[in-house]
Amino acid sequence: MVELREINEKNFNECIALELTEEQSEFIASNIYSLAEAYAITNSGINKPMTYGIYNDGTMVGFIMVVYQPIDENDPDDSEFQHYILGFVRIASCF
Repeated sequence: MVELREINEKNFNECIALELTEEQSEFIASNIYSLAEAYAITNSGINKPMTYGIYNDGTMVGFIMVVYQPIDENDPDDSEFQHYILGFVRIASCF
């Protein structure tokens, strides 16, 4: 069964141990970079990053980071909140 689990102190090392494939490394950052980026985004106090391990039958096989961006009350053209995917890693051989 495939499931998402929030990245925390218990699965952090498992997450950073996942490596990008050669093809992925051309387009996306490493998990350790993405987790550091999530920390920096959290400190900005504006957007909220959410980091998850992708598990297949209890084994972490990937990583995804979603960022919640609330409405900017100082921007009259901003009328909706957004969620966007900032990083995604999948270990193809595990699916």
